Amino acid sequence: MKQHNLRWLATFVAGALVLAGCAQIPTSGDVVSQDISVPEIAPINLTATGPAYDASPEQVVEGFIAAQAAGLGDDRSVARDFLTPSAANKWQADLQTTVFTGDLLVERADPNAQVQTPDPVGPDDTHAGDPTGATSATNSDETNGQAQPSGESAAPGSDTEQVESTAPGNPSKPSDSGDPSDPGNSTDPVAPPDPNRITVAGTFGVSATVTQTGVYTEALPGAQAKVNFDLVRNAQGQWRIETVADGNYMSATHFLAQFRATSLYFLSADAKFLVPEVRWYWRNRAETLAVNGLLAGPSEWLRDSLVTDIPSGTRLMYDSVSVDDVGTAHVNLSPELLSATGQHRENLTSQIHATLLKVPGVRTVDIQVNAVEFAQTPNEDLIKDPIVASAPMVLQDGTLSNLVGRTIEPIADFGSLAGLDVTGLALDDSQGFGVMRLGTSKIVALPGPTGHPQGPGTESVTDPDANSEQGSDPESGAQPDGAGDPATGATTESEAATELPDSTDPAGPPVTPPGTLPGDPAAKATVLMKDSHLVAPSIDRFGWIWSGKTPSPGFLRTALRDGTQVEVAAPWLAERTIVAVRISHDGSRAAIISADGDQTQIEVAASIRDPSNLPLSLGTPITVGSALVGATLMQWTDEATLAVIAHSATSDVDTLFTVTVGGRSEMISNVEGATSMGAGRGLRSLYIGTQAGEILSRTSTGASWAVVLEDAFYPTFPG
Repeated sequence: MKQHNLRWLATFVAGALVLAGCAQIPTSGDVVSQDISVPEIAPINLTATGPAYDASPEQVVEGFIAAQAAGLGDDRSVARDFLTPSAANKWQADLQTTVFTGDLLVERADPNAQVQTPDPVGPDDTHAGDPTGATSATNSDETNGQAQPSGESAAPGSDTEQVESTAPGNPSKPSDSGDPSDPGNSTDPVAPPDPNRITVAGTFGVSATVTQTGVYTEALPGAQAKVNFDLVRNAQGQWRIETVADGNYMSATHFLAQFRATSLYFLSADAKFLVPEVRWYWRNRAETLAVNGLLAGPSEWLRDSLVTDIPSGTRLMYDSVSVDDVGTAHVNLSPELLSATGQHRENLTSQIHATLLKVPGVRTVDIQVNAVEFAQTPNEDLIKDPIVASAPMVLQDGTLSNLVGRTIEPIADFGSLAGLDVTGLALDDSQGFGVMRLGTSKIVALPGPTGHPQGPGTESVTDPDANSEQGSDPESGAQPDGAGDPATGATTESEAATELPDSTDPAGPPVTPPGTLPGDPAAKATVLMKDSHLVAPSIDRFGWIWSGKTPSPGFLRTALRDGTQVEVAAPWLAERTIVAVRISHDGSRAAIISADGDQTQIEVAASIRDPSNLPLSLGTPITVGSALVGATLMQWTDEATLAVIAHSATSDVDTLFTVTVGGRSEMISNVEGATSMGAGRGLRSLYIGTQAGEILSRTSTGASWAVVLEDAFYPTFPG
């Protein structure tokens, strides 16, 4: 299927808009403030032609798949013309979208099958045009057709399968045993093939699948699918598809032209943050589909960590959100909305506003209840995608400093770390408390300016076993680092502070900051976790420090600065090697890189807490960034995006990727020697620490890296 016409049209329209904008640049007059938002190019509506007269079985299948990208507004009526009437009535096209990449291979399942040329008949059941039902593109601002059905869906039918090579001994292979009783050597006459029936197989690479509720799942590298289509001749002698799996198939180019990522905003469990869930909706009805998705609530994997203040049963009147010429989205909801009271009304208003204002073209939101204005202002105290810090903390010559541009400013709140085996850092949101990993066996509070431990109420006493690796025994169920509350796993007694030793490992950690000054013999700091092979720490907004032993015993370890410890159940991590743990700034989600043998995966799970925000468990995860291989470093760069150092399936070069939770992975640029990474909000605030002691940031073009500081390590932002 050719797509160059569509690409040419999109390029032409984009170029015309740019040139038109340039023609309006003023050359004189006072400097004034203006809205510089660029209007989105009108959605590209695809059109398709039906099956041509006397089209071959292969051409019918190719035309059917090509036509599926068109007609989202009319239930794909043209695509249904390639089906028999019975199949057309049964086909649930929107159940799932399979996004394919590369060339579509269409061939007969039995390459020896012969098709007889039918007797000439009139073209009663045909459409003139390209025998393959070629798709063309037009631009339109019209929003038409029906909304995609809402609700959870099943996967397409069994006609879709993974492509596998035929191995020796395949049961379907005829037997050559010579035994007349063997069915494979039956001498019964074989029925001749029916000239009016044939099976055609379509094989293609898969890049993603999208459910009818807009949930996007990226496919593994090299994933392929094989789909069988059974065709029959109709009364006019024309081939039509008789059996087809539910769901539709769309090229990646057509998918991105027709769908957009849309954020639905729900509330954190403590109703302090607006938290997005990314869905993919048809561009022509994104506003309506987004509100319907918001009313239905978060996906299953997030329902234990996010809530909504929109009352149950609330629905859209007339199933439509209209946007007028000035960009106001008019949302007319059912009377159930009025059951919300007080701050819940403010919160639900914030949810609807935040969701719709992320849709291009929407500038303001007007909420009505049964056509009567719902006069409620949003909750201005809700936090959405915060900027956690403007500059990273770095470690240079044993001193913790803020890196401002290319200048370092020592942080007075923290003491010297000279001579210590620091292998990781983490800061809380206040930036007044932090922890470090020493070697791979201890998570220790950063010392204050006098060398005393951070954390009120803890006593500084020397730990005689400072160099030992004492951890929990997952088989015995022993609590690590002292007895705890058997109901919650919380340890209420702080581990004794320990004198910070110099590194005695001649090999040293993977990265050892320079500096040979001995540590102050009197310097002591609180050891918050001690176990073998702890992953580098992350601190959530509630002050919980997250780490975990690797291989995982099926839980992560968390601690507060006063020494309270909790084991956070994550049975799906059992026996895996944990590479990285990062908690989102809203505290509702945990992103984890783990490895099972040679297979590395990135997963995001709900952080489930009790009413006091004590972490209890991680929910069932979703996999993101499936196209990446060998991920080693990860940070949240905004409310829904992870920056990941990994490589692709076709290259061993370490590369920076962005991974949208609920969306696609995108390659940004190569980066060599990365051993640590810190991120504020956005890729412009991303910093890389290298094994050579260089701190890198992205250049103004974003295509390469610049060294902003030497002999420094571990760029760190809160989180």
